[in-house]
Amino acid sequence: MKNIALLKKLSPFSELEDSFLEEAAKLLTTVTRNKGDMLFKRGKNVETTYFLLDGSVNLIDNAFNKLEVIPGCDRTLRPLNDTSPTKVSAIAASAVRLLAINTVALDNLVLLNQEALSPKVSGGFDDEFDTGIYSVADSMMVEEVDQTDWMSSLLQSPLFSSIAGKSVQELFVRLEDYSASAGDKIISEGKAGDYFYVLTAGSARVYNSIESVDATLLPGAYFGEEALLGNTTRNATVEMLSDGSLKRLSYDDFISLLKTPILEYIDAKELEAISMPYQVIDVKMPIEFRLQHLEGSKNIPLSRLRAQLGKLDNSKLFLINGDAGSRADVAAHLFCQAGLNCKIIHQTDMAASA
Repeated sequence: MKNIALLKKLSPFSELEDSFLEEAAKLLTTVTRNKGDMLFKRGKNVETTYFLLDGSVNLIDNAFNKLEVIPGCDRTLRPLNDTSPTKVSAIAASAVRLLAINTVALDNLVLLNQEALSPKVSGGFDDEFDTGIYSVADSMMVEEVDQTDWMSSLLQSPLFSSIAGKSVQELFVRLEDYSASAGDKIISEGKAGDYFYVLTAGSARVYNSIESVDATLLPGAYFGEEALLGNTTRNATVEMLSDGSLKRLSYDDFISLLKTPILEYIDAKELEAISMPYQVIDVKMPIEFRLQHLEGSKNIPLSRLRAQLGKLDNSKLFLINGDAGSRADVAAHLFCQAGLNCKIIHQTDMAASA
């Protein structure tokens, strides 16, 4: 959906500067629903924000009062689900066509837009976000087209769309600029991990010594997280194919902004209360798995996990055995990057079986 004129009439898109409005347009999709379909229920946190384009929708509150929303009425100028949790249920009163956008991605764009417009004070932002680096407004002024391309890719990725609000805002502030020339090795296999990287312009090749990886990276691609998560050495080399630029995040900032907010935990004693289908995954090596594992768990060694993620049922909750230590953290991030729902079982609460 690229109709910028329409977006400028809708809230909160009307508040966005042109560069962020272009970003929003890239994230929007058009969906259709049949008469009688429920778009969302009252009292829920909805992952998608909807705007009515065609047809009619009934909004029903807790007293069963009904408001019919049709094209042209003022109610179409803001989201059908304009609060979270929702205060109404929405049912298609006819066949409908809707604009849809990931709710977290939209919230993040609004926050970044606000920060870009905020007057800068000595030392950076206000006290809460005083980093002494630079503002999002400063970074957006350099190579704006390239910036919006890589930013759009990031905001659409499952990893970044799972981080909400001020965490994303602060992350964009703490990303450091890094220039590179063709042939530069950004990270080298076997070296210690120090930064997480985002490619913002140019292209790069990722490869390793055993030739199990050989791929080209384009703007918006990110890399370097596995060594930071597992506190291990780099498992591949990333070499620039052309002159370009990157953003990088230090180890400490990566842990506080990208590791800690994403990892979710669950006690083993809570497993029986889970109502949705789930699968326990153990990422230890097979010999370790044979010696100790949870009953009913499936062994997928971490080295093979990335290749298996596309074969897993995305309707399930995946629970990762925490006794794999830092490997469980890496696995949880890989699940998140793949858009899969997962949690780590607390190691201290697990009852293993031989």
